[in-house]
Amino acid sequence: MFEDVDGDGDVDLLVTAMGGPNALYVNDGTGRFTEATAEAGLSLWAGSTSLALADVDGDGDLDLYVANYKRIALRDSLPPDVIAWERVVLRQGDTYTVAPEFADDYFVEVHGTKVFRFEYGEADVFYRNEGGGRFTRVPFTEGAFRDADGRPLAETPREWSLSVQFRDVNDDGAPDLYVCNDFESPDHFWLNRGDGTFQAVAPLAVRKTSHSSMAVDFADIDRDGDLDFFLAEMLSRTHAMRQVQRGTPPPLPRAIGDLTTRPQVMQNTLFVRRRDGTYAEVANLAGVAASDWTWSARFLDVDLDGHEDLVLTTGHAFDVQHSDAIEAERARLGRVRTFDDYKRLILDYPALAQPNVAFRNRGDLFFEPVPAGWGLGETPDVTHGLAAADLDHDGDLDLVTNRLNAPPGLFRNRASAPRLLVRLRGLPPNTRGIGAQVTVEAAGLPVQRQEMISGGRYLSGGAAELMFATGSADSVRVRVRWRSGRERTLWAKPNRVYEIEEAAGR
Repeated sequence: MFEDVDGDGDVDLLVTAMGGPNALYVNDGTGRFTEATAEAGLSLWAGSTSLALADVDGDGDLDLYVANYKRIALRDSLPPDVIAWERVVLRQGDTYTVAPEFADDYFVEVHGTKVFRFEYGEADVFYRNEGGGRFTRVPFTEGAFRDADGRPLAETPREWSLSVQFRDVNDDGAPDLYVCNDFESPDHFWLNRGDGTFQAVAPLAVRKTSHSSMAVDFADIDRDGDLDFFLAEMLSRTHAMRQVQRGTPPPLPRAIGDLTTRPQVMQNTLFVRRRDGTYAEVANLAGVAASDWTWSARFLDVDLDGHEDLVLTTGHAFDVQHSDAIEAERARLGRVRTFDDYKRLILDYPALAQPNVAFRNRGDLFFEPVPAGWGLGETPDVTHGLAAADLDHDGDLDLVTNRLNAPPGLFRNRASAPRLLVRLRGLPPNTRGIGAQVTVEAAGLPVQRQEMISGGRYLSGGAAELMFATGSADSVRVRVRWRSGRERTLWAKPNRVYEIEEAAGR
């Protein structure tokens, strides 16, 4: 991901790695990069999947959140007999504990008469920018993160994180934080308390989430002035595939009417914000509950009608939910003699190449599927990351995807409708205006508002550029509210690229 982390006006490069060290390369201003990972305090050997930067504490520079999955998962690296239930879980009467040699990797929960074993994921990392591109790791347990009642966390969460994104969801000027987690590990929705610390959202504000959340994105999909959000999961779009695939169900019992829990459902979820700060989940109503095995999600006004559409990347190397393959694997387990034989069982699963998916926002809380995904879904493949940037300087956002065992996908936006592209030149050290709110008013179109973000995508980032529809208007009103509190308003002509300076604001 490219971002100006040291505030000198040029973009530096942050790189994540799965099972290897993350890295920071500092730009010297001439396009030459020097590794400065250790000097910046960012040395981390983990299973990192996503990065997000924002000025969390309002001091002007960009703080960093790193979402981690797991560097080495026991479920994938040890034979079944080594991690068998009876070797991991010890019972003494009605008490269940984890064997000492597995205590760092597993925990048990007892619900009524049922006992469940879970594998820990890896702890995420939050870094505070101390200025000049130097970072300090912030513990989760010393007041920076608090539960819904405002109490400091007693333990560092160890979840299976896939994506993270900063967004100012309550319009108080401070970036909030959403973390997507795989499997049964719950998502985390943190509200910024205004001082750079976070508090978990109230339990009743979000009543359920996707089970294996892959990605998150925010947009004002109903144009009522506040941010709604979408979570990506894996539900197939076809009835036939739903009968073949066997998902990993949430194992914990959920009682109807039990308000103390937050159920996880095996489908995409779409949340519309109410005026009281709670959210209604409407994915089935809106028509976006299923999009196949989804990895990245991006709200983008593809047809430039003033309403942000939804673009999704899909596919997987192996369909590990395929029921027949699961049964074939079980039948072969008894004949496995070596760990290499066990690892080769994955080859029993069929490949899951799928076309990417796009939904058009009709502007009435309903989305409709777009044939061939506006060109993104013409051929099946396995696509993970999704990045947007104006690559050909024509004022609209083109798309780049990273694909498994295939070259990257490059998709040129051929939109012909009038539009406006906005870039920001912020005051140092936040030189690209991350966290600024940009509002565009054009005659005949709903009011459009977007936030300049950095990172926040699964295995990908994107350029610090915002695209707006302008309709038939000869000029549009643009208002920028910076993270510093400064504001600037100007009138802009359609089919232009505007770079707006914070120094000219008030």
